[in-house]
Amino acid sequence: MATGFAIFCVASTSLVLALASLSKILRPIPFYRAVRDYQIVPKRLLPFVVVLIPVIESTMVIAIIRFEHSWIAAGACAGLFLSFAVGMSVNLLRGRTHISCGCGILGKNTISWRLVFRNIALAGIAFGATSNGIKVATASIIVAVVGAIFSNKLAAWVSPVQATS
Repeated sequence: MATGFAIFCVASTSLVLALASLSKILRPIPFYRAVRDYQIVPKRLLPFVVVLIPVIESTMVIAIIRFEHSWIAAGACAGLFLSFAVGMSVNLLRGRTHISCGCGILGKNTISWRLVFRNIALAGIAFGATSNGIKVATASIIVAVVGAIFSNKLAAWVSPVQATS
């Protein structure tokens, strides 16, 4: 029997992934530019990755809805969110804050530490539908909230590092 919290976690995770996938499918050129600007994916693989990411997101929507109590589905969704957080973190540490996140319907957000912590929270929420997942979800949400609160301090702390590099 699914709890209200599990239903919330499944609904939230699937909605976020569905909207993200849809935005990338409807706006492939801005998404291509965003992925290119991250400078993580080799140029020859860009077209493949730009097609693959929305396919993976769409697949994860189906997986989390169909297998809401599965640690595998939750782990796959969490891994996707965490990979986005890592990509953003790498670029933020490089001092590259002007990059579009490549997420959302409008796709106008630039990367920030708040978005990194949002992705950490989403990773935890993906686990919320699993048995005992409320503990993982709660811990991730706490980390994300604390991180978001201190994200401006983190940005200020990282900025001097960039100036000396």
